[in-house]
Amino acid sequence: MTAKLRLYLLLAALLGLIGGLAAVVSAAANGNAAQAVNASVAQQTSGPPGSGWSLVFGDEFNGTSLDTSKWHTCYWWATDWNQTGCSNEGNGELEWYQPGQVTVSNGLLNLKAEKRSVKAGFPYISGMVSSHDKFDFTYGYAEARVKIPKGKGIWPAFWMEPIRHWPPEIDMMEILGHDPSTVYMTLHWGSSGAIHKSQTGSWRGPDFSADFHTFAVDWRPGLAVWYVDGVERFRMTSNVAAEPMHLILNLAVGGYWPGNPDSTTVFPAVYQIDYVRVWKQTGATQPTPVPPTPTRQATTVPPTPTNPPAQPTATTVNTALVVPTMRVDVVPTSAGVGQNVTANLQLFNAGNLYGLQIACAVNPAVITGKTRSDGDAFSAANSTFTDSGFGGDGRWLITARRTTPYTGTGRAFSLNYTVRAAGQTGILCNAYAVDAAGKAVWMNVQHGAFTGTTAPQPTVIAPTSTAPTSIAPTAIAPTAIAPTTVAPTAVVPTTMPATPIPPTPVPPTPVPPTAVPPTTVAPMTPPTGRVELVPATAGVGQPVTLNLQLANAGNIYGVQVACAVNKVVLVGVSRADGDIFNGGNSTFTDSGFMGDGRWEITARSNTPFSGSGRAFSLNYTVSGKGTTAVNCNIHALNASGQAVWVTTQNGSFTGQ
Repeated sequence: MTAKLRLYLLLAALLGLIGGLAAVVSAAANGNAAQAVNASVAQQTSGPPGSGWSLVFGDEFNGTSLDTSKWHTCYWWATDWNQTGCSNEGNGELEWYQPGQVTVSNGLLNLKAEKRSVKAGFPYISGMVSSHDKFDFTYGYAEARVKIPKGKGIWPAFWMEPIRHWPPEIDMMEILGHDPSTVYMTLHWGSSGAIHKSQTGSWRGPDFSADFHTFAVDWRPGLAVWYVDGVERFRMTSNVAAEPMHLILNLAVGGYWPGNPDSTTVFPAVYQIDYVRVWKQTGATQPTPVPPTPTRQATTVPPTPTNPPAQPTATTVNTALVVPTMRVDVVPTSAGVGQNVTANLQLFNAGNLYGLQIACAVNPAVITGKTRSDGDAFSAANSTFTDSGFGGDGRWLITARRTTPYTGTGRAFSLNYTVRAAGQTGILCNAYAVDAAGKAVWMNVQHGAFTGTTAPQPTVIAPTSTAPTSIAPTAIAPTAIAPTTVAPTAVVPTTMPATPIPPTPVPPTPVPPTAVPPTTVAPMTPPTGRVELVPATAGVGQPVTLNLQLANAGNIYGVQVACAVNKVVLVGVSRADGDIFNGGNSTFTDSGFMGDGRWEITARSNTPFSGSGRAFSLNYTVSGKGTTAVNCNIHALNASGQAVWVTTQNGSFTGQ
């Protein structure tokens, strides 16, 4: 759960993700889902399949207080696990975990979320338990019987990760409170300095908030099988973790993936756990789980839209997806404060397209989002939408699905904004095309640019209705006018802004704070950022350096940075530390250069920085001809690890 919108991811992710689509079963399978689930719940037995297992960990919660020999009430990176509190800030969550929100009574562990603030920036408190430094294991069958709360912005989970680093991660269960009938099961993999990847399965069953249900994973070398109420629902046979992991159950509130609570969300919300058990193999009679027949595995990117349309069967659909290209047309490209701007998402050369996953971002200081309007490719009449609306960080996440395929060229939909202030911003979108089976394929996007001016919105003057006056024509003799020679006017060429290529909107990776804030901490002044490229033009095979310059900083303790380029033009090589963050006084979490052109870094220092200087540099090699914008999203971190958006001037580069 540490990486929830990194999917999304999300701009995640973020983007999420920002978020996305998981596969859905056929209309016939969905029609029988409720009966199958009810039957499996009635017949389920606890524990792993086969024989030869031994229970190695368990808590039945039969006492009157939490067994602290088995559980902590915060994450392993918290400065004081059981007193100070903690949160998963990288997901954009709004809760601050407190030990008082964790109680045991009547044979149940209760994790309670309430709308009450004990720490600035976190308007909710909630409960969690973690077995780090108490119990971990490598391979086994982990199961919990739980009853979840529901409501917009409620996010219960049962998962595990290793201690002191991330990934990997195995999520046995995550459920979004606004859709309590869909469970997400995810495997994350990768390591420090490598690409973080994940794959998610989803299954739509009963309302999991109405009663207790069991969620489990059978974790073996090279195999992970997820069970819901004793029935297999998802499996992975590659990239499976092979190191000790500890257990976590938590009730998050808000975040990039579930969104924030609204007026319909009921508090307090209580996540009830009947038991947690882990078995290990002790004999040779355990069968390797065999997937049921027939089975349908989910796709790699959550979430699934609520009540998705029934999907066509393979016998009636040509599943060969011709991936379209997309262009973001901004109309107008310049406007004054208070005026309206529309970004039209145009599709070209689509073939058998059933859906889109879109994550768009702008500078929210320049323009703010209003509404989405549908196009001819995806309209309310033939499509379903999952739409985040415009977020405070400038992102807009949308999943659109059709019941019939779309082929050809047309407008997917439009995003409508209002100008807030003068300044330039790129309307940057990541996009995936989705086929009939729900599989997502990356799309190439041409991004639009917009400039806000201080010119006021023009006053609309109603026309005055006046009867026309009849005027007799006057004959006027023509006057001979000598031609005038006019010297040509030199026109200064306009330099158009480079097309920005955005980072995938993935929520920043949560990084354990290494700095313990002093008792009195001076307030942070967010710096401004500037991306410098040296040289700005180079030939194929030559080196290029991106210098990330910060100016006018005050008491910043770290930065979270996600940079992106067109990987056809530039390919990443290495990172070099700067005068602000260097190996001597800082710690880094560095993804390295990713296959989609992104580079994600979190830099933290034990001491504050004030002033101006270079944070660090990213080194590239020119891989092809073309113009690319090196586009970076930056957040500054204060002593407590809280993130604030940084205004950034992005650089551009031309490969020759």
